Amino acid sequence: MPRHNVPQYRFSSFIRALAAMPCLLLLLVLGFATTPASASVPNRIPYSYTSIAAAPEGGFWIQRDEGGTVAIEGAPQYESVSGRGSIAAIPDRNAYWVVTTNGVIYARGGAPELCGGFLANCSGFDAMKQTITGAAAAPDGQGLWAIDEYRHVWTAGNVVSYGDAGNDNQTPSGIVCDAHGTWLLHRDG
Repeated sequence: MPRHNVPQYRFSSFIRALAAMPCLLLLLVLGFATTPASASVPNRIPYSYTSIAAAPEGGFWIQRDEGGTVAIEGAPQYESVSGRGSIAAIPDRNAYWVVTTNGVIYARGGAPELCGGFLANCSGFDAMKQTITGAAAAPDGQGLWAIDEYRHVWTAGNVVSYGDAGNDNQTPSGIVCDAHGTWLLHRDG
């Protein structure tokens, strides 16, 4: 059968490449760009962080949610703490404690050992009933305060308790203390 005035279209190689771009991008995003998990190279999932403290000579210590203490920007690196916790940096010293959510106290950088390493040894803290959400070091570096999810303030070392934290029903996420009292940061700001 004869063809009657049917126009012939010829696509340039540029137009063909442009039409193939979405498929190539999809392959890159879903296939080639993703690093497969292995024992030596895990997938890159961003960390969540639970605490940060400034080192006196510059830099910071950061505690990761999944565990692990990281020193950045020139802060001295000490043995990492594997549990989730809060860093309580001692003022004017390259030392800190990490108080884990279950009340284990890890001393780093020459910070004094407190309570044999367990908050329960110095106070009535019960890891089966409470979870530590924040900690702060005493200005003299001889003790710390820790706060739990129910706003109970726990002490270790030579610090004085100022009592529990009021009637606010929000969960505290941070604590700062000095000789005059306790200030809390709640998750709702």
